[in-house]
Amino acid sequence: MKRLVIVALALACASAALAAPPAKQAAQRADPPRLAPADEYFGRMKMSPIGIGNEIHDIGLLLKYDPANSSRLVGRARLTEDALLDWRARYPSDTWLAKDTYMMARVDAMFYDRESHARAWSLMMWVAQRFPRTPFGANANGEVRRGHVVPLYAMPPAPTPAPTIAPTPAP
Repeated sequence: MKRLVIVALALACASAALAAPPAKQAAQRADPPRLAPADEYFGRMKMSPIGIGNEIHDIGLLLKYDPANSSRLVGRARLTEDALLDWRARYPSDTWLAKDTYMMARVDAMFYDRESHARAWSLMMWVAQRFPRTPFGANANGEVRRGHVVPLYAMPPAPTPAPTIAPTPAP
């Protein structure tokens, strides 16, 4: 009798298991993919998710060690941000977006112009709203509450133009 019950339960479980995958597969086809494939490319520069993260890291280090030439890196940062925003538009639930968007915001905060700071604020707000339960979302919430995006690395004061000394006229 026990063997008959065990066989009946095994058959019931097997038939339920065989019936479940097609319904699950249909649901998966209807949902957009959550994670971007590593071999998909975004933005005008056609950057992969890994390339975007590497570029954000590189720009941050270049700004840290050579802040006087930050104007040369603005274009590079904008192209990286363009790829990041394209990635965000196509895969809004990708979990890597929390880290890379947060780091891009902190890199934007390292530039000395208002547009970069506005972009940093916008990115930080998005991370705080979209990924509040991740460590990056929690940090972004803290920065939003303080009203200030912390630069990725400590920066020297903004460069001030050298005073121009007018030549004294000869008497």
